[in-house]
Amino acid sequence: MNTVSADIYCAVCGTSSVFLCERCQEPYCSRECQNADWRRHKFYCIPMPVLVPNKYAQGLQEHPLVSPKIENPSNNKEAAFVSKPVKSIESASSVDSLTTAIVKEKKELSSVWRETFLPPQNDFFECRVTYMKSDGVLCVVDVANIELMERFNENMQRVKPKLSRAKCVEEDSLVVVQGEKKLHRGQVLSMDRKSETAQIYLIDHGSVVTSSVQEIYDPVSRIADKKAFAIQVKLLSNTGVQTNKHLTLRLLGPKTQEGIYSVQLKPKMTIPLNLPIELLQMSPEVTVARILEGCLQRDEKPAALLQISTINQINDAMDDKLNGKPDEQQPISLSQLDTCTTIFLAAYTKQGYRRAFLLDLIDAPPKRTFLVYEMDEGRISITTDVRRIPSELLGHPIQTFAMKLNDEMQQPPLEQLVEDNGPDFTVKLRLKSIQGQEKVRKASAALLSKGKQLGEVELTTFMGDVSCLGHKYWRETIKNGTMVRITYNVGYKQVFISSMETLKYASLFKRMEKKCKPFEQSDQITIGSIVLVASPKLGYFRGEISGEANDLFHVYNIDTGETHQVEAQFLRMSCRFLRDMPVSLSCVKLKSVCDIPECAVNPINAGCQLMKEIITDNVQFRVEFVGSSTEVVDLYFCSGEQTSLTLRMLPLMFKPVSMYSLEVAASDPAPASAPAPAAAAVSASAAIPEGLKDKTTPPAASETVEDLPPLPPSPPVSPAIETKGAETLERFYYKDVPKILIPLGKRVNAFLLNGSGLHQTGAITACHFKDVTEAESYQKLFYLVDSLGKCSYPDLIDYVPCIDEMVLAVFSEDNNWYRGVCEEILGDKARIFFCDYGNHELVSMKKLKPLSSNLMQGINATKCYIEGFDNSEKFSLWEKHIKTEFNILCNVEEGPDSYSRTLTILDLDKIVSQNTS
Repeated sequence: MNTVSADIYCAVCGTSSVFLCERCQEPYCSRECQNADWRRHKFYCIPMPVLVPNKYAQGLQEHPLVSPKIENPSNNKEAAFVSKPVKSIESASSVDSLTTAIVKEKKELSSVWRETFLPPQNDFFECRVTYMKSDGVLCVVDVANIELMERFNENMQRVKPKLSRAKCVEEDSLVVVQGEKKLHRGQVLSMDRKSETAQIYLIDHGSVVTSSVQEIYDPVSRIADKKAFAIQVKLLSNTGVQTNKHLTLRLLGPKTQEGIYSVQLKPKMTIPLNLPIELLQMSPEVTVARILEGCLQRDEKPAALLQISTINQINDAMDDKLNGKPDEQQPISLSQLDTCTTIFLAAYTKQGYRRAFLLDLIDAPPKRTFLVYEMDEGRISITTDVRRIPSELLGHPIQTFAMKLNDEMQQPPLEQLVEDNGPDFTVKLRLKSIQGQEKVRKASAALLSKGKQLGEVELTTFMGDVSCLGHKYWRETIKNGTMVRITYNVGYKQVFISSMETLKYASLFKRMEKKCKPFEQSDQITIGSIVLVASPKLGYFRGEISGEANDLFHVYNIDTGETHQVEAQFLRMSCRFLRDMPVSLSCVKLKSVCDIPECAVNPINAGCQLMKEIITDNVQFRVEFVGSSTEVVDLYFCSGEQTSLTLRMLPLMFKPVSMYSLEVAASDPAPASAPAPAAAAVSASAAIPEGLKDKTTPPAASETVEDLPPLPPSPPVSPAIETKGAETLERFYYKDVPKILIPLGKRVNAFLLNGSGLHQTGAITACHFKDVTEAESYQKLFYLVDSLGKCSYPDLIDYVPCIDEMVLAVFSEDNNWYRGVCEEILGDKARIFFCDYGNHELVSMKKLKPLSSNLMQGINATKCYIEGFDNSEKFSLWEKHIKTEFNILCNVEEGPDSYSRTLTILDLDKIVSQNTS
């Protein structure tokens, strides 16, 4: 009999087989063994095939444990009647002939066993952890191969009687080792000749065992023909990993020299809505991130948002994953908001990318705007940039949650607790309150500070909806030193102040008009409901219905403090965006001014007139609380010498409007060349605070000085404000300047102006000129701007530009003057966008001048997004190239933003290859 047939053993009893399964070539010695193995065999071969004599397997290639299929088998009918093994084969089962066969095979062993069954690349696969090493390396087996491995081990156990003990164990060789209950394939790592033991790595399990030579066997060819089942992998953290448990992993690259693969654990695709119980048990230190004030009239109790200490790790990971990558906005539709109350995304804010819950969106031009709650920061933000959150950051627990003091505890208010003990506390969980709960979203705890217990509190998860805390509005506290504006004047003693962020609300309210449905005639508008007002006279604002009379609704503007009477036709229903936008409004008293008795103040005085102008122009102030109370404040102008508003107001409170206008006319007469009618319109720039020199005082009241009652003794006269130059200031704005964009088309030459922010935004600033004449004309404009900035236009003391106003500004690197746009006022500086180059800089007010009309020429600079830009090596080389070669040959298409273009770089591969060579 040939060697192949003699070395095939029955899958059931282990004796030499004379039959093979017709379909899968499983070896059997008789039909009785085939029937006994059918419960297992039927999963691989259905229906039960007939047995064929072993002679038909001659000449076929060997396969580990399972021989290849036989095509076109013959004489199947004859083989079906064979039921007894051929006795001539018994000689092959003798010890001498088996040893000879094994020795012969040992010399011809395959090296396939040194390879590993690998899962699909770049895809997640499920696996079973078979062994955990002390250095953190895991040995796993793909679940798809587990059944094959078990079947392989069973067959190894059956052929054990036919194996011979190893006479010579060599290092780095394949052997078969006897375990506790079964055989294992192993690779010899080392051999100790004295003790006759060997260190063997079990290639299908992953562990290393010490085995006596007496328990080591030589393998046969079938054992070496099968790849190893165990894969060595390493995770960033083995937290929660256990032996014999399943994991879902993905290979991140090739194996190391040690044979270890770096893998990623598939995160749990669930939004973290539960309290971070495990983190609080390990690290109970928390910080008060924000206190949400309640309204006493509505019986709203204040709540604190507590933040755990691991927030920086998540924020840094978010920025690393998302910064500098092409925009991929989250595909969100209005239908999703109706069906899915919790949408989890990454939102770009002033601090960078943050994990957030989507509260609502405005799907109206010019760009989608999202209202999000930053779940790790405890903050509501408005953004236009949202993306899919990286999958590896999805499963991390929520970092900020809410806390309320228990009713039965007679503790000081939260504000006082924070003021007395600082923002850092410790929470000790009451585990009895969460026992048996799968979803822990509420728990009792003790609040401690420096080891001292302050009281019992209740912790709850929070997703940005303040109604869950029993509040109606998200109230933002105005803190000491923040920038505010005056929104409404209540007499002369009290004013409403609000954050500067609320200036953006008006444009958002206008875009919500289609989102907020109008009230039908059958709808009842209840007192206390929130509405959107869309009135041609009053504009767009949100308010609360406070009353009704004569078919008019009294609407309290919750962002300014003023109450209006509005017809029902101009009221619209609220939406979540409107309802959840933060309210930053506070009613305060002005220092010293509030102490003046009413009998000493004329109802129509210059101070009130000045206050009206300040409110109209949205002048920015820095607020400072007087004493420990937040009710009395002093406001400081953010420009010039930061004069106190109180010092400006006090002298004017005792001057009538008419006298005030006459003094202004005397201190700042009209130009002589002005026509006669204009002479009556007296400039008020001499008595108006910084930033208001360009405004004029409305016509004086009809009554004269003689008609007014006598005045009490006046306080000292307010200091005079100097101005250089008496000409009337005329302002020009960026929206009025023509934009000359790069023309659309193919193979267009673009000239680079600024590419410093390319690695962050994927955009550059470039321009296009039709010919040399146009380029020279544009260059002459730059010379004219610089010369006028240096000597032509006179300086104005305390000049403060308006937002979006065109100005002349000094660039710090070369001290030359350029055209710019004022984007933001920050103290005594302004953030200037140099519109002819595309870069930004903080410029001192002393280095700003108003723009003259002859400089209101078109802007050629165009913001250009680079198609397909990323931080790959190819674009890094191209980025270096454009720093020396400013001309870019590209195809030009419409850009995603207003006044922008998208460029497709031509000859990119050619440019990169030149730089490489």
